[in-house]
Amino acid sequence: MKIYELKRAPNARRFRIFLAEKGIEMTYQQVDLGTGENLELAFLVKNPAGRIPVLELDDGTCLSETMTI
Repeated sequence: MKIYELKRAPNARRFRIFLAEKGIEMTYQQVDLGTGENLELAFLVKNPAGRIPVLELDDGTCLSETMTI
């Protein structure tokens, strides 16, 4: 599994803290919102709204709502 995030974003930070408390190891991919990386086609396939965080499961399924993740 992989998390697409920006470390300083509040929802991504909240999710990172939750995983740390549970002792869950995760791979993180930083998404640069300042350059519009979240609006590029490759990212919009994962989350059409262009928001972070996004959890990509091993089968390629992407969850993009913080409450769902």
